[in-house]
Amino acid sequence: MSLPREISEKGDGIYKEKYKRSYEKRYFGQYVAIDLETGAAFVAPDATAAIRSAQNTGKEGALFHLVRIGYQTSANSR
Repeated sequence: MSLPREISEKGDGIYKEKYKRSYEKRYFGQYVAIDLETGAAFVAPDATAAIRSAQNTGKEGALFHLVRIGYQTSANSR
């Protein structure tokens, strides 16, 4: 999985399936970085903090998908 579209689609799928309903009630407007391999989610008030939190897991080369909670992106608006 190396194409940006594939990464985006997989990340949006994980977000919708596991997190969307509860996170939009609890964390509206914040950001979540989703580990594409494990599905783990890292929520923070801003994008940089969410990515840093995810990277602090120590998994070298991990891919993360970033979502602003409660807002549509080009990938999740379909």
